[in-house]
Amino acid sequence: MKFQCTPQSLGFGVGKVMRFLIFDSKPLVRWIARLTLLVLLLIAGAYFVHWFISFFMSFLSLGLILWAIGKGDLSKLSSKKEGGLRLTSADGYRYGEAGYGYYINGYRIDADADNTASH
Repeated sequence: MKFQCTPQSLGFGVGKVMRFLIFDSKPLVRWIARLTLLVLLLIAGAYFVHWFISFFMSFLSLGLILWAIGKGDLSKLSSKKEGGLRLTSADGYRYGEAGYGYYINGYRIDADADNTASH
């Protein structure tokens, strides 16, 4: 027995399949085999198209995000607005002039439990 390499074996197998699809003596079997091959090729093609579109959309999204970052004004993201007031880095929960609480623009805006109970 002669040793066959992989490409030779693969070509031999493809040749046998093609001979079966083209020259089979029974027409019904030949057409069923052709339709089966067509369905398998369509399924493989659908998977390839799905993969290609996913790959393309990922790079398109990444490109649009990078473009928006490059064209956009990021200075608007550095400060937040709450109730029409601009928040600075000193705003938020901290110890201030009126004790620990939530401060905006130097004024404590949260209700202190001790102060509300006495009023």
